[in-house]
Amino acid sequence: MICFDSIVVWVDWNNDGFFNNTSDVVYSKDNVQNGVYNGSFRIPATTPAGNYRLRVMLLSSYKTYVSGGIRYNSGSIPNCEDKDSFAGETEDYNLVIVNSGPCDTPTALNVSNITSSSAALSWQSTGDSFDVEWGEKGFTKGQGKIINDIKGNSYILNSLKNNTDYEFYVRQNCSSEKSDWSAPFGFSLSGSLSTSDISKKEITLYPNPVKDILYFSNEVSDIKISDLSGRVIKQIYTKEKSINIEDLASGVYIITGKTEGVKTITKKIIKQ
Repeated sequence: MICFDSIVVWVDWNNDGFFNNTSDVVYSKDNVQNGVYNGSFRIPATTPAGNYRLRVMLLSSYKTYVSGGIRYNSGSIPNCEDKDSFAGETEDYNLVIVNSGPCDTPTALNVSNITSSSAALSWQSTGDSFDVEWGEKGFTKGQGKIINDIKGNSYILNSLKNNTDYEFYVRQNCSSEKSDWSAPFGFSLSGSLSTSDISKKEITLYPNPVKDILYFSNEVSDIKISDLSGRVIKQIYTKEKSINIEDLASGVYIITGKTEGVKTITKKIIKQ
């Protein structure tokens, strides 16, 4: 038979080994059926940091259970034979409360507009002043490059190295104190190009300017066509002696590829 219709959650806030049914109940739900239940509760603002016992229990009826309490270090848990207040599955957890910073830590870190030498960092926060620490992936926290007092929720990093992995942290400045640092957010500069990356190689591309078919004097593989901001527009991995770029908009593009012997070529082309 089903003899449970309530879920109850306690936290032993004073760590006295007793779950008080008046002050320690943080969540309850009656008339439950089989399934998954989600709930939440508030941590009292004056709660000291530390470890606290949290209990989740199925009960026959929470209403008939509130008159007493549960001493979890005595092993006296009622069972299904107690018709007025029997308990079912019971699980205990360790609730860890830590001190929070004086203001909220920024969240939702992100990176966009990545080129071969720059990246736009962003985050979400209600604050208006932030510090960023950044460096190559895996750098020791506290030994990265720090940018202080950034106004707004974004910042553009310049003078980065192409084909390199980076990560950054951010924290909020609040009055004379600071929030905790965020978790790190990683990003990579791999393969995007800027016009400063252009170098001359021994291969011919024709015609240039080109309207539709672009020809190579030798076979080329791993072809990438990028706009001048470094954004990759088209990629072809097979060996080719010509490619059709009729679908590209008119403008100036950078094309890279590999020739025999894995020699890299980089050329500027004009699409009519």
